Amino acid sequence: MGGVAFLGYLLGKVEPEMKDDPLMWRTCVKFYKRFEKEVAGEYGGVNCRDIAGVDWSDPEQTKAFYTGEKRIECSRNTGKTARILGEVIEKYLEKKD
Repeated sequence: MGGVAFLGYLLGKVEPEMKDDPLMWRTCVKFYKRFEKEVAGEYGGVNCRDIAGVDWSDPEQTKAFYTGEKRIECSRNTGKTARILGEVIEKYLEKKD
């Protein structure tokens, strides 16, 4: 999932021999759970194929996605996800101070 990968990049260790920040892992879990509940829950999965409801190997379904309402819905979900990510990062930074 892109949000967790971003948190790992942003908050993770810089050098391989460094220890992971336990707060970073809790932040990732918090983000994932909120994403699962607030965005992906109604779709039955957290993967793009679950949320979009598209078989990406089917050209007709893919074309229908890009020309239909589903793409707009995915854009809204991306915005919701970005908001959750920002809120989780803010809480992480508050705890680090």
